[in-house]
Amino acid sequence: MAAHRTGTEVFVGCLAITLSIVATSAIKEPGPVFRLASYYGDHMVLQMEPYRSVVWGYGEKHASIELSLKGNVYTTQTYQGPETEWVWRVTLDAMPPSGPFDIQIKHHSVISNITEAINLEDVLFGDVWFCSGQSNMQFTVNEAFNASLELLETYKYPNIRLFTASLVESNDTFYDLEGVLESWSIPSPDTVGHGRRIYFSAVCWFYGRNIYNHFKYPIGLIVSSWGGTPIEAWSSPDSLEECNITAQETPKFPKYPTFTADMLGSYSSNSKDENTHKNQKTTPEKQRLNDYYEMLESPGPSGHSVLWNSMIHPFLNLTIKGVLWYQGESNAVHPDSYSCTFPAMIADWRSKFHIGSHMQTNRQFPFGFVQISISQDNFTAITGWEAIRWHQTADYGYVPNPKMPNVFMAVAMDLGDPASPAGAQHPRYKEDVGYRLTLGGRAIAYKEDYVDFQGPFPTSIKIHSLEDITEIQYGNGKDEIEVRTTKGFEVCCSLTSNCTALSSDWVAAPIIRFTYQAVDISTKHCAGVPLQAIRYAWKDYPCVYKSCAVYSKQSLLPAPIFLFSIQEDIVTVM
Repeated sequence: MAAHRTGTEVFVGCLAITLSIVATSAIKEPGPVFRLASYYGDHMVLQMEPYRSVVWGYGEKHASIELSLKGNVYTTQTYQGPETEWVWRVTLDAMPPSGPFDIQIKHHSVISNITEAINLEDVLFGDVWFCSGQSNMQFTVNEAFNASLELLETYKYPNIRLFTASLVESNDTFYDLEGVLESWSIPSPDTVGHGRRIYFSAVCWFYGRNIYNHFKYPIGLIVSSWGGTPIEAWSSPDSLEECNITAQETPKFPKYPTFTADMLGSYSSNSKDENTHKNQKTTPEKQRLNDYYEMLESPGPSGHSVLWNSMIHPFLNLTIKGVLWYQGESNAVHPDSYSCTFPAMIADWRSKFHIGSHMQTNRQFPFGFVQISISQDNFTAITGWEAIRWHQTADYGYVPNPKMPNVFMAVAMDLGDPASPAGAQHPRYKEDVGYRLTLGGRAIAYKEDYVDFQGPFPTSIKIHSLEDITEIQYGNGKDEIEVRTTKGFEVCCSLTSNCTALSSDWVAAPIIRFTYQAVDISTKHCAGVPLQAIRYAWKDYPCVYKSCAVYSKQSLLPAPIFLFSIQEDIVTVM
C-alpha cells in the first residue's frame, strides 16, 4: 500500500511549523511528543561552515529519527533528556553559505509503528549572531533615528532572518524556551518594527544589516534581552562563583504571563503608541498589551542567574557565530565588581555554548559589546557610568586584551541623546552604534586586519614636571588624531601616591597644543604638587554628540576612556 501523506498547520509553542504525516500501518495526527526545540522553524538561519549546526527536538522513548537535507540522511534515536522528556539531536555536516533548503525530520515510533514528519521550509545557512543585554539591546528599530526610512528598506534583506525570545525569569534552569516573542521571520516593516520594545532590536538589526551588506550571505539574528536587568541575572552560578559572588535570596519580581507572538501579534509599527491603547476600551488583547508595557516600565528581574536559566541556557545547544552585548546601566550604581563579572560571564558563555553544541560553537567565539552612554544637564557628574565603561574593558581601556581575548567594542559615550523619549540612558543613535560594532566585528570576528575598529588609545604618556606639561602619544604611527575640544583630560595631584578614581584631588588639564599623533595637556593646576595619575573622559556624560576631545582622523571613531597612575609602564616621568 502506498504511503499516505497529508499536510496540516499547527503551532508548537509559538512556532508555526508545516507538518507532513507519513503513515505506514496507521495514520495519526501528530501530538506534542514529536516536535522541534522552540527556536527551530521555517525561515531560520543555521550556522554555516566551518562549524556544524545542531538540530534537536523531542520524541517518544527509543524512537528512530531520520533527518534529510540536500539528499543527505542523518539517523539517530531519542535518549533520556534532562527534564524527563526524551530528546534527539543531529549534527549536520558543515555547510557553505547557501539556501533556501527544506529539511525533513521523520519520527518513527517503536510503540505504535507510526511515522510522523516535520518539514522545515526556507532554511538558510549563514552566520548566526546572538544579541543580549538590557533595555538598549531591547530598544527597537522604530524607536531609533531614521526609523521610517529603515523600515521601508527592510524588503531589501530577505536573506537576513530574525528571532526574538519571550521575557521569562526562572530560579530553575530551562532546557528549552518557555515562549517565543517573534518566531523566525523575513524582514519587513512589521517584523523589524513591531511596536516599541516588542521587536526587533535596533542594535542587533543595524549590525546584522551592515554585516550582510559587506559579505552578502545569510545572517541570522537572535535577540534575548530584558530591560532594567543587571549582569548577575544573565550570569550562571559558575560564572558568579568565579568572582566570589554567592547565592542571594531572589528578589520578588511581579508575576506576568509569558508574552508570546500570538498574544501581541496585532500590535504593529502602524499602530498608535501604547498610551493610546491604554486609553481605549479594554479588550483582552489591549489588556495583554497594557500588561506588557507595565512589565517593561518596572525594573527587570535582578536575581542571580534568573535570566541565564530561562533566556540563555535554552540556547546552548545551538551553533552560533558570536554574541553582541549591550548592558551595564543597571550595574552603574555599584560598578566595581563588573571588571570581574563581565570577563567571567564571557568566558563562561563561551565554554557552555561550546559544550552545549557538542563542540561546534567556537570555544573562543567573538564577543562584541557597547560601552554604555547617558546624557544629562550636569557635565561634571561622576556617579558610576564612567567606572562601568572602564570596567567593561577589565580596566585595560581597550579590547581585545589579555583578560578579554577575541572581544570588540563600540564606544558610545559621545552618543548621548538628552531629548530621547525613552530617557537619558537610551540614545536613539542606534545606527551609529551598529556601525561602530560592525567595524569591530569585521576586524575581530572576520579577521579583516585592515579595518580600523577602535579610536585612538595612548601608547605612551610623558610627564614633563618642570614644564607643567604632559604629552600623550597616540597610535604608534598608524593613524592621525583629530582634536575637537580642549576639554576632557584630568590629572590627580597629591602628596601621596594613592590617587583613585574617587579622589578629590583631580583637576582639569586642558589641551594646550597637539600634533597629528599627540596632545600636550597643561598640568599647571597641580601648583607644584606631584602628579600621581591621569585620566580621560571620566564623567557620566563627557561630551555632547560626537564632540569629545580626541578622535581618529581616518575612522572618526572616538578615543575611549582611560585611567593611568604614574606607576604604570605606559607612563614616564621626565
